[in-house]
Amino acid sequence: MLEIDKFEYADTTELKLFGEVKIENGDTKIKGRNHWVGTGLETLAAFIGSTSGASVNTATSNWYILLGTNTTTATNVTTSALVNPILTQPNYKFIMGNYYSGSTNAVTIEYTAVWFPGTVSGTIGETGLYLTLNGGTYPAGGFSACNCPGMVSRLSAADNSFTAFAINTNSALNVVWYINLVYA
Repeated sequence: MLEIDKFEYADTTELKLFGEVKIENGDTKIKGRNHWVGTGLETLAAFIGSTSGASVNTATSNWYILLGTNTTTATNVTTSALVNPILTQPNYKFIMGNYYSGSTNAVTIEYTAVWFPGTVSGTIGETGLYLTLNGGTYPAGGFSACNCPGMVSRLSAADNSFTAFAINTNSALNVVWYINLVYA
């Protein structure tokens, strides 16, 4: 199991926003910083009030994590979807969130998606976190009442966040996405 870096926090009035993604598949273990896109930054505040809990019905959930194969397209603020998504939904997912540590002045929201052995294959070059917030998404330029998840964050090989890898289909593939809000 990969450990996420221990962050040092200070008690000030500035807010620092960052996220990390952890991917495990057999012997492949990757950890990297994700890149926030416009939709994610615009809707993050509304999201903080979400509830925690397991969700096994991934098709009707208000959030999901997708995998993708692209290794050449870098992330920028207008990136709104994975370039080459693999549309296989995870077999299981879970969200833990809204916990506060008074000693660190931090809130962390953790999304976990698990694909069972043999359910997904290919080369992973990108992954994205998709959220539906408060009844809709907030794409750059205005509100959309589509009530469909929009990509708010992406981790990609093209951004040098990790090296693309072939999925070991004999092992589960776990993606844990962390959103950390820290008073720094």
